[in-house]
Amino acid sequence: MPKTPARTDYLSQTFRFTPDQAAVLKEEAKRLGSTTTFIRQLLDDYRTLYGLPEVLTEQLDNEAVALGKSRREYIIHLLSQHAAELLKKGPPAKRSASAAKR
Repeated sequence: MPKTPARTDYLSQTFRFTPDQAAVLKEEAKRLGSTTTFIRQLLDDYRTLYGLPEVLTEQLDNEAVALGKSRREYIIHLLSQHAAELLKKGPPAKRSASAAKR
C-alpha cells in the first residue's frame, strides 16, 4: 500500500516539440529517469528561480517589474550583464594569473 494517497489533480497535456527540443527532452529524460521528471524540474526551477529563497525571488521579481521586464527577459538581462563582466575580465586563465599577482 502506498505511503501517501495517490493524487488525482494532475494536469495531462500534449505538446509538440521541434527536433532540437525533443532531443533535449530525450537526453534529460534519460539522465533523470523520465520526461515527466525533467518537465516538473523545469517548472519548479522557473517557479522558484532555481530554488532561491522566497525573499530573494520576491526582490528579483520586483526589480524585473521595475525594469518593465518579464521574468524570462529579466533572467536574460542578468545573464547578459554577468557575461559582459566576464568578457571584460578575459579568459579564466588570465583572471587567475592577475588574481595571483595581487
